[in-house]
Amino acid sequence: MAAVERSGGMLTLSEGGATYLIAAPGPAGAVTVTSLEWGQGVVHVGYRVAGEQPGGAGVAVLEGGSASGAPPIVLNPEEGSRWIPLVLNTHGLPPAPLPDYGAAITAASHDLVCPGRVVVSGFAMVNEDVVLVRVRDADGAPLGEVQSEAGGGRGNWGSFVITVPLERQPAGESGTVEVLDIRGDDWVLSDSASLSFGPDREPAFAVEADPGRAWEPKAEELTVMGAPLRATLPELEAVRGKGSSFDGRTYVFGNDAVRAYFPYQAHLQARAHRLVTTRGGTGAGAEVRQCAEELIARLGKPQAMAADGREWYYLSPASHAALAVRFGAGGLVSGLELFSHYPAPEADLPAPPALDEAAARDLLRRYRQADWFERAELLTTGGASAYWWKWMSMDPGIAVPEDWSVDGARLAVEPAGEGTLVHMEYVSGVTGEEATVTWRLEPAGGVWRIAAWQRDGRWEP
Repeated sequence: MAAVERSGGMLTLSEGGATYLIAAPGPAGAVTVTSLEWGQGVVHVGYRVAGEQPGGAGVAVLEGGSASGAPPIVLNPEEGSRWIPLVLNTHGLPPAPLPDYGAAITAASHDLVCPGRVVVSGFAMVNEDVVLVRVRDADGAPLGEVQSEAGGGRGNWGSFVITVPLERQPAGESGTVEVLDIRGDDWVLSDSASLSFGPDREPAFAVEADPGRAWEPKAEELTVMGAPLRATLPELEAVRGKGSSFDGRTYVFGNDAVRAYFPYQAHLQARAHRLVTTRGGTGAGAEVRQCAEELIARLGKPQAMAADGREWYYLSPASHAALAVRFGAGGLVSGLELFSHYPAPEADLPAPPALDEAAARDLLRRYRQADWFERAELLTTGGASAYWWKWMSMDPGIAVPEDWSVDGARLAVEPAGEGTLVHMEYVSGVTGEEATVTWRLEPAGGVWRIAAWQRDGRWEP
């Protein structure tokens, strides 16, 4: 049976060392719990509120602290006592006085590790469960803002912890945080708090790519907000709930928390080859709103990166997967994309050794045996890759059966400028007749990749 403890005007309900709710008497009067029933995973709390003067939330009921999640709570006011809202404290924030409606800031701090962000926490009971958090400098000039979900739904309070990326570093040492909510058609100020800024330091991107390192994630790390890469639509919906789509190939889950891209119609048991989020994180530990220092602490240096340093690539040949990390305002991660192939690294790598017949045969054998996702790794990132994407999309104009096998085929290697031509003579597995294909291989990312192929006198792509 759950225990009830009273201390300093607070009421705590706990079981097995886990705190499930705290009732904090507010300015409207003290609360007395008159009955408490715990059964079948539901807590029924009967209560009486004394002092019905207007103004104040009366009682804030905070739930949290259970590893398995807090149980559903049903509040039953006695006759003559008014209803009091729940406060869903999923972030474990300390109790705080709450107004009748709106938002209450409990803490706001400028991050010294990642100076491009301000973290704001508090409670909200607002229209549509959405708030706008804005940071200003001492002169009132805006430094950054973000719109975020907050609130407990159904007239209840909910905790929030929101990260605001700073578009620029503050010039002074002080500023203000504002939380606004929607009232009618306008954003209305609900609460504000003063803020102290740390030393001025620009976000650093002085990170060099390390093409030689390995990133070998475990299967559970190849996920975005719990959604696994290469999952079917039913498998994704089992994790993220019902998805919506406008074309049958792109699905949105959880109010656009995760976007999943399929190579063809999802109902045909296609597997998602791209997962994108601008709000959550991956199983490998990359999170939106992280800074470069935090990302490196979790994943190490990337193998490749864009010229301006604001897009990093973690490449995993063994997993046939890659993670793209995009940075935005304040030097913070603004988006994450996990996908089932990886492009050739952009870093300048030495050209691979000259291609001989044995190496060409091995490359073509791996290409022939690879699945759709793996083949992208053996193609250049130019026209051949675009052709591959069309083939992935089941374009009937190019979806022709493959009739060749490198085993038993005769190969001839011929240098051709920066590339190499590989002439292959074989017996068609479809017609049983002699056939030929010429492959053009080019160096890309330090290895040989397939750039084009010629069949019946016609080059593709």
